[in-house]
Amino acid sequence: MIIDKAVIDVFSATLQVGSQTITGAATSESDVDVLCYTWCKWLAVKRLKKLGYFHTCRPSNIPSPYRSRIATDKFVTMRGPDKLNLIITSSHKFYKRFSDANRVAQRLVLTNKEDRIILFQYILYGRY
Repeated sequence: MIIDKAVIDVFSATLQVGSQTITGAATSESDVDVLCYTWCKWLAVKRLKKLGYFHTCRPSNIPSPYRSRIATDKFVTMRGPDKLNLIITSSHKFYKRFSDANRVAQRLVLTNKEDRIILFQYILYGRY
């Protein structure tokens, strides 16, 4: 899928992730998921709303055991036209771990959604 340049320009880095990137995992109902890194998540959200995107969940404040100080990995998800879902973060660690989890899911060809969820929970938060 081609992502609108106006959307790409909002972020420092983007990566297509999810079932569409795993052989045999996507169905005709599958969305296109894009992991997005930005230095200012809230500015990105503001710009995306002007492009017709809307929130699909509240910001996540799930404590991460990987941090040495008390902090959270925060991300928001937004949905736009053509089944495009954006997973937006300003945490480089979260972006890297999410990207790594997706690569492992691709390598293992995890077509079962529940298996992918377990893998992502373990890599992102150290739990399953």
